[in-house]
Amino acid sequence: MKQLSLLLICLCSLQSLAKKDPEITLKEIDLFNKSVKIKIPSEFKTLSDAKIKQTYAGLPTIKLVYANEDETVRIAFGTDDLLADDRALPAMTSMMKKWLQGRLAKNKWKGEGVTQVRGNNFGYLEYILKKPEKYYEYMFFVLYRGQMLSCSIHSPKKGYKFWRGIGEQMMASLVLKEKE
Repeated sequence: MKQLSLLLICLCSLQSLAKKDPEITLKEIDLFNKSVKIKIPSEFKTLSDAKIKQTYAGLPTIKLVYANEDETVRIAFGTDDLLADDRALPAMTSMMKKWLQGRLAKNKWKGEGVTQVRGNNFGYLEYILKKPEKYYEYMFFVLYRGQMLSCSIHSPKKGYKFWRGIGEQMMASLVLKEKE
């Protein structure tokens, strides 16, 4: 009986030490002159323009970035002029993957494709960036008013499945004003 009690105490202790995913509450924000609404983690803060330019040098399409307190998880929003419609999304997704593969040859691809959420068609890509550190990237994009609106979630590889889920929730929360 003592052994059973000791075993139960040990199991309870180990279970309490097990790391759980953080509790994240999402809040709704407006983007791009209030023409887009999306939910993001409520505790994330906006990065300064200088920090965005430093972190996303060479990516002028990135307009706004939110990050957690230690900036290990970032959510970047961007726009790019693109006269295309939803029929082009599969080709665009494939082209973006090829472009990224050329720039970041050692990525481990986790998925890509086109999906429909709440009446909007999205292209998406996800991969593990292996160097300089292992990071997870989940990117989705939608065509809207002659532009490609994009969102990219950058997080440490450890725990990436949690952040994939947050990205999917964000994609599902996106509202394009003219489509309301």
